[in-house]
Amino acid sequence: MKIVVISSWYPSPEDRTTGSFVHEQVRMLQKNGHVVTVIKPNLNGTIKDTYRGRILKDRMYHMEGVNVYEVNVNVYIPKLKAFYYRTLEKKVVRVLKQHRLEFDLIHSHSLLTAGIVAPYLAHVYSRPLVHTEHTSGLIYAPGQFDQVDISGIEQLLQTANKVLFVSRFAKEHSLTYKDSISDKLSIVHNVVEASFFEKGFSEKKQTVLVIGDFIERKNHAFILESWKLYQQQHPDHGYRLIFRGNGFDSVAFKELSAGIDNLETGRRLDRKEVVEAIAEAAVLLSASRLETFGLTIAEALALGVPVVVSDSGGVRDIVEPGDGFIVEGDSVELFTSKITAVLNGQYDPPETIRERCHRKFSEPVIYGKLADIYTDCLN
Repeated sequence: MKIVVISSWYPSPEDRTTGSFVHEQVRMLQKNGHVVTVIKPNLNGTIKDTYRGRILKDRMYHMEGVNVYEVNVNVYIPKLKAFYYRTLEKKVVRVLKQHRLEFDLIHSHSLLTAGIVAPYLAHVYSRPLVHTEHTSGLIYAPGQFDQVDISGIEQLLQTANKVLFVSRFAKEHSLTYKDSISDKLSIVHNVVEASFFEKGFSEKKQTVLVIGDFIERKNHAFILESWKLYQQQHPDHGYRLIFRGNGFDSVAFKELSAGIDNLETGRRLDRKEVVEAIAEAAVLLSASRLETFGLTIAEALALGVPVVVSDSGGVRDIVEPGDGFIVEGDSVELFTSKITAVLNGQYDPPETIRERCHRKFSEPVIYGKLADIYTDCLN
């Protein structure tokens, strides 16, 4: 099958982490014999950005065996968003025709901007459309979407043959939809890449790991407060707390983390580095306020590493008894007690944790679900 994946985010030579979950799904499709081309559409900035020289040019690049066509429209008058969306739609069609790209099915990822452009492609080419929604902003900040975006959502829901969500929580809370399209809605989780299941288990772990940029939604301040309490309760613990992501060199983070011993911070990790960092951790922590899925948490379980996470929504599909703990509410004391429990060995053997994760999120499982959906759409 020939598939066009149109995605709002995708890794690039300059940024190999953004949209990695889409790339790993594309690579999974390729492994199973499908020919996949990626379109990455983008509306760039505002008139000020454009005048300051932030003009993006179209390009084609290769990302680990995947051809990616980046199609950009630079915004000069923000109030004309609908016009720029239409311009972007037509430009994507021109790129497809220019490169003579043939396809049997379209799979779009995330509302803005892929989910706006994809229905137009489905109409022009008379091809079935599958859409996967990842955008947590649809839940925690719906006010950011104007009437043009809302109209795009409605068009997407009416046009798509299937609308997929990455968790039950995302399906229930991301969009307001009518009963008349409920038969289109399904749940297909993000895939955990095979290397996470293949890595051997490490011994004598002395690190506690947090992965995610220093942004308000990730709620790192809560983790820091919990770890300060852990230090007070266990002054001779011997663990090193590690944060990986962008923004940890800020003054705000340094002020919040003052008084924490054995603290280490660093940049975002690429996929291979994520495998190594999690494999060496005694526990993975996440206090995120909202996650439509929580891929890093699933990846930890694939490596047999227990987790302590806040009840951010999507994690309810991931963490099971014996994998660690989902902590409800905002009690630092409760979160700290669960960290203590895990570091005292209150979790299942790594082999058991990995096997549970494999049954839900491995490539054979996720591909089987997608293949059935694609077949249904083409018949």
